Amino acid sequence: RKELEESASKARRSEMRYRTLFENVPAGIYRVSPDGKILAANSAFVKMLGFANTKELLTKNIKRNSFVDEEARLRFEKTLAERGAIRGFDTLWRTHNGTALYVRENANAVMNSDGTVRYYEGTIEDITARKRAQSAMKRQARELAAMVRELEKAKVVAESATRAKGEFLANMSHEIRTPMNAVIGMTSLLRDLDLTHEQADYVDTIRVSGESLLAIINDILDFSKIEAGRVELETRPVSVRSTIEGAVDLVAAKAAEKNIELVCDIGDEVPSSILGDSTRLRQIVVNLLSNSVKFTKRGEVVVTAAVKEHVGDELTIQVSVRDTGVGIPADRLGRLFKAFSQADSSTTRKYGGTGLGLAISKRLTELMGGRIWVESEHGTGSTFSFTFTASVDPAAEPEGIAGIQATLTGKSILVVDDNATSRRILSKSLEAWGMNAILCSTGEEAVRAVEEGTTANIVLIDRELPGIDGLRTSAEIAKILPSASFVMMSPFGRRETEDDESDAYRINKPVKLVRLYDALHAAIDSDYRRTHTDDDAPEINTQMGEDHPLRILIAEDNLINQKVALRLLERLGYKADVVANGLEALVSVRHVDYDIVLMDVQMPEMDGLEATRQLCKLYEKHERPRICAVTADAQASDRDACFEAGMDDYLSKPVRLDQIAEALQRAERRAIHGDPVSTEAKDGTDSSDSSDNS
Repeated sequence: RKELEESASKARRSEMRYRTLFENVPAGIYRVSPDGKILAANSAFVKMLGFANTKELLTKNIKRNSFVDEEARLRFEKTLAERGAIRGFDTLWRTHNGTALYVRENANAVMNSDGTVRYYEGTIEDITARKRAQSAMKRQARELAAMVRELEKAKVVAESATRAKGEFLANMSHEIRTPMNAVIGMTSLLRDLDLTHEQADYVDTIRVSGESLLAIINDILDFSKIEAGRVELETRPVSVRSTIEGAVDLVAAKAAEKNIELVCDIGDEVPSSILGDSTRLRQIVVNLLSNSVKFTKRGEVVVTAAVKEHVGDELTIQVSVRDTGVGIPADRLGRLFKAFSQADSSTTRKYGGTGLGLAISKRLTELMGGRIWVESEHGTGSTFSFTFTASVDPAAEPEGIAGIQATLTGKSILVVDDNATSRRILSKSLEAWGMNAILCSTGEEAVRAVEEGTTANIVLIDRELPGIDGLRTSAEIAKILPSASFVMMSPFGRRETEDDESDAYRINKPVKLVRLYDALHAAIDSDYRRTHTDDDAPEINTQMGEDHPLRILIAEDNLINQKVALRLLERLGYKADVVANGLEALVSVRHVDYDIVLMDVQMPEMDGLEATRQLCKLYEKHERPRICAVTADAQASDRDACFEAGMDDYLSKPVRLDQIAEALQRAERRAIHGDPVSTEAKDGTDSSDSSDNS
């Protein structure tokens, strides 16, 4: 009896443990008869199906009550009958109140001894949240896929629009440059005639207007390329000094017209050569200088360059352009570097421009690893600064003009210049060469100093001085110091007058260090040969055709541009044959041994690129004429296409007389020496119009 009681007690405890487990597990547990009657269910199962209590649920029949979709239930029963058990069967149930319930079901059949099914038992897990999340993810995936398809369509449309815009701008540039080539070419020829003052003024007005239009076209093309991400920076040896001084040259004439002192100060620590993109560096500097000259009525514009950071071979260089112009109100500074924006809408009406220059400069400085900013005070002036990163050129050679110079050391030099900034910068360079600089701001002060006993080996004097000018001052000083040599600094583009009888060495302002170096050495040593030629104002040799005869072919379909090219060549003493397309050019080259072909690119019948390819196939390089593109297609990609086709040189319309002269000189050197002449200078610039990059 005792054993029976213990056995019963164990059974009760076991049943209690089972019941506790049965009721408290989170999964729903059930037992169902073969005919569908619910025999047992735990609280989780009851709750999942939405019943108030177990008793109410046990009155239900799974087969008769629509808890499960009929098709899904039959599939479940078939699988269970065939396998005796089922795992991970996902299906949609409906709760007592009709709410959707996604469940994952595991079940097996409990058999009688005779092999018949006694009942089914199993578990269900509520996976509604998981299913909904999966459904949401699938929906989002479908939406994302649809969005990607739409974006791909939009990308195709955008790329098509970008191509169309690029083609439109390129075509617009070509169509405008072609007639502008005639306008500027003819004004260049007209300017050399014996014109009255009034006529010369008319011609200059046409020229300036034409060049302003070209500047606008170049800005729009550049901005379009930057926006499209099609600007790639070059990495070539670059002389920072030459590049900045070249930029200064481009605005020097305009500054001289307004009597603005233009000063350039390159720090001694700036390497003689770096690896970078000289074209883009010059473009930024030209943009800033042009703005400063435009908005400055009087005073000065000073450009400086200095190394801000030097780690190993990597440099950060800062270039600043300071002016004494109108300045910019603080509340308008934020507009400056935005496209098509200027500090004031009235600025466009008063000064002109597209408002793209600073936006382009900002994008370019960012591409060069730097930044650009402005400091300004309204009514006082502005300072625009930018930085860029570069590497030191490992093959760079010293400039030869830095440090103590044996010829100049110990020599006294009297500097007469009314601009304090110019005096300071000149004095710094002169003293670095070992010279003793005496500074005067006026002619009267200089004459008085010499009368009071100041001596000098050299007098460096500004021609444009207040009071008595540089010529009269030189004459007065020469009477007192007859052994002194004189170096005259003249405004850019200033022509010598008949009353200028002085034998002073002359250099242009703004002063380039290499020009000053040459002038001082020449003043001291009459046998000194210049190491740097003065190309500030290139002389045009009208007898060039006689001195260096060339056989020239012009391939140009536009009749007006044919006339311009012929007239420009005539100014240099040359005659040329003319054809109207590439096919005619091929025929002409077969019959005449030309030295150079000036080849337009866009021509009917056969364009210049294809004509060049054909010539390169027909003749070895040393047998064929030199081919120089003369084209209104001014983008870098157009230039590259010309060289890829086999051309040797490139000029961008509108073409100027000095550019044609330089191209013919390169052809003449090749004809003499029989070897190709590169069109690229050491700093990576090309022979096309520098305004194409401004």
